[in-house]
Amino acid sequence: MWSRIVLGLLLTSATLAQAEPHLPVVGEVLGETPITWPKMDWLYDQPSHDDAAGKVIVHWFCAPKLPACADDLARMLELRDHGKVYVVAHINGSKADAKRFDPIRESEGVGRGTVGYGKGVAAVMKAMSVVGPASIVVDVDGKVAMVTTGSSAAELDTRDAKVTALANAIREYVLSAEGPQIVKPGERFALAMTIKLSPWLRFAGDVHGREGQLRAARRAAVRLRDADRRRGLWPGGHALEARRGRGPHLAHALTQEL
Repeated sequence: MWSRIVLGLLLTSATLAQAEPHLPVVGEVLGETPITWPKMDWLYDQPSHDDAAGKVIVHWFCAPKLPACADDLARMLELRDHGKVYVVAHINGSKADAKRFDPIRESEGVGRGTVGYGKGVAAVMKAMSVVGPASIVVDVDGKVAMVTTGSSAAELDTRDAKVTALANAIREYVLSAEGPQIVKPGERFALAMTIKLSPWLRFAGDVHGREGQLRAARRAAVRLRDADRRRGLWPGGHALEARRGRGPHLAHALTQEL
C-alpha cells in the first residue's frame, strides 16, 4: 500500500515538473498563451487567438537594462510590420519599462501582437534561464520552429530570416482545377474547381446569394462575385467545390477570370 502511495507521489511530482515553464524545443506545441506560464500583466489585451491565427508567432523576451534588447527592438518592429507575424513581447520590468520596449506601439500594431510585463514575465524568464534578447518562433501549425537565446548579429539575422521565410510560405488557400487540356468546338465537357482553405479559415455565409464571403476568425475576407458562376458550389467547412458542364466558351471565360 505504501509503495503505491509513494509511486503516486513520484508520478504527480514528475507531472508537475513537466508542467512548469521551460524553454521549449523545436517541434514542441506552443500557442500564443501557453497554459503552463504564470499570469502576466499586459499593456494591451491578452494575446488573441483570432489575431494570431494564420500568422507566425514570435515570443520575444527582453530586459530594459540590456543594450542588446534596445538593438533588437528595431528588428521586432520590422517583423511586426510583415503582416503575417504576431509578436508577443515579454518585458522583464515595470509597466514603464514595457512602454519603452513596446514593439506594438499602440495603434500602429493593432492585431499584430501585445506586450506583457511584471512578475509573471520575471518568473517565466527565470524558469527558462534566459535574460534576453531571446525568442521562441512558432509556426502556423502551433509547433515551435526555432528557439534563440543569443544576441549576436549573426544569430539575430538567422532568426529574422527564419521568421520571414515561414511568414512568406503562408498560404490561405490552395486552388485546384480539373478538366480536359484540349476541347473540340461544340464538344461538351466537365470542369471542376476546388478551393481548400488553410485550417484557420472556414467558409461562412450563403454561397448561393448575390455575394458570398469566406471569413477568417479574424477580419480577413475573400469575396466571390457573379451569381451565375456560383451555381453548383458546395461548401464543405474548409473546402469549396464547383463543378460545371458547358462548352469551350465557358472554359475560356473561367481562365480569364482566374
